[in-house]
Amino acid sequence: MTRDEADRIAFALLGALVWALDGHRADGLSRVHQELSEAMAPLDLPQSIPAALERHKGNVTAAARSLGIDRNTIYRHRKKQLAGEA
Repeated sequence: MTRDEADRIAFALLGALVWALDGHRADGLSRVHQELSEAMAPLDLPQSIPAALERHKGNVTAAARSLGIDRNTIYRHRKKQLAGEA
């Protein structure tokens, strides 16, 4: 496991635990499991970003957190994607 992968998993776990402890205890455990599963899977940004944005209802910060990436990465990928479609 590379340092980046370990950081991504740790960041996803931390985000999920904070979310679970912030008054969302009912489904916090399933959320932690989902976040860890996503973090441990190989990251395919062109497919992962739209799925994460849909899951988080367009919230770029939450989507980036779930992917373990910076939100600016999402903006850069979306900009490249839009430039390619034009």
